[in-house]
Amino acid sequence: MIKTFLKLIKTNFKMTFRNKQAIAWTFVMPVILMILFGLAFGKERTISMKVAVIDNAKSTFSKEFVKGLKKIDVFRVSEGKKATEIKALKNGDRLAVIVLPGDFGNNAQAYIKASIGKAKAASLTRHPERSAVPAGRQEGSRDSLASPQNDLQSEPKVGASEIQVYYDEANRTMAQTAKMIMNQLVSSMNQKVAKSPKLFKVKEKNISAKKLSTIDFYVAGIIAMFTMQGGVMQVIMILVGYREQGILRRLKATPMSTTQYLGSQILVRILIALLQLALLLGIAIVAFGAQVAGSIWLLTALVIEGSLVFIALGFTLASFARTNQTAMALAQLITLPMMFLAGVFFPTDTFPQLVQPLIKAIPLNYLADGLRLVMMRGSGFSAISYDMFILAIFGTVFFLVSVKAFRWE
Repeated sequence: MIKTFLKLIKTNFKMTFRNKQAIAWTFVMPVILMILFGLAFGKERTISMKVAVIDNAKSTFSKEFVKGLKKIDVFRVSEGKKATEIKALKNGDRLAVIVLPGDFGNNAQAYIKASIGKAKAASLTRHPERSAVPAGRQEGSRDSLASPQNDLQSEPKVGASEIQVYYDEANRTMAQTAKMIMNQLVSSMNQKVAKSPKLFKVKEKNISAKKLSTIDFYVAGIIAMFTMQGGVMQVIMILVGYREQGILRRLKATPMSTTQYLGSQILVRILIALLQLALLLGIAIVAFGAQVAGSIWLLTALVIEGSLVFIALGFTLASFARTNQTAMALAQLITLPMMFLAGVFFPTDTFPQLVQPLIKAIPLNYLADGLRLVMMRGSGFSAISYDMFILAIFGTVFFLVSVKAFRWE
């Protein structure tokens, strides 16, 4: 009985390790996901945020402020013209733009001078013998100095210097972090200079036309993710399954050409992707209040192009996979890392610079970016043309490879 039990254990182990899909899910995918999450959220690494500062004062005080900004580890600070940096912010190349007014620091200097003057006046009130006033007039001077006693004890009154911080709701999570750091910095400055929160204040300015929420960020990512899944997973399951069952071999014997067969598959997958887009957008807008700031036609064009790219990738993978299990394992090995690296669930800025070149080599990254530009920023064709161009290159390469490698048997 024990021998039978041990043989069953041995047999099950062998069957498991002969199953490539099981090996991929049990060992390969957990390791890949652990590495990806470690790279994104490892405790030894700090997030890098691109911010710009516009110093309109060019004073000693403002220069010290800029120098302090550059010492903050998480900030990558650039200096430039306001119009240029605001444009970069709208394009997603900056998380925040900090504008210092022309009189920045003047109020702090006035406060310090007034404080010194009050301190001297208070000292003369307590020690009239230090005054240069003649002895015969000291009594009157003492009365005149002592009369505004409340003024001596109160803080000098100066206006607050306003620091403008421009941000974009489209980068909501990271922008909130940048604003929090700025508020902490300004609060620290107030305490150091005046022991008061009145000298400097932050005025936040959102460049987005609409108030966005977290769901707006995720909707675009979810649409991109399922466009990829529909293209890769569905195509690979059908083609490899048909090949294993001999259906493709029988289709080859008909007058139908390869182009006709592949074309029909492509059209069906695109129509399904568009139905999926309508369904996801409808639920997001009606149930969760999501917004679409840009053109629905541009969204449609992006989804169609994205579908073509991932259908071509599915054809490519199906051409090299001999069995359905191998095909699914290969598809999961490629699509799951793409979901995490392409910014579907969180901004790609959270990844270290070492991984950024890999992110730029992922087609899903450009689809998600294009969808967010249209949905969250209301961008037009010119803003997403680069994303569409890169997607077109990926699609062309995948189609050429799949046509060359496609097998009926």
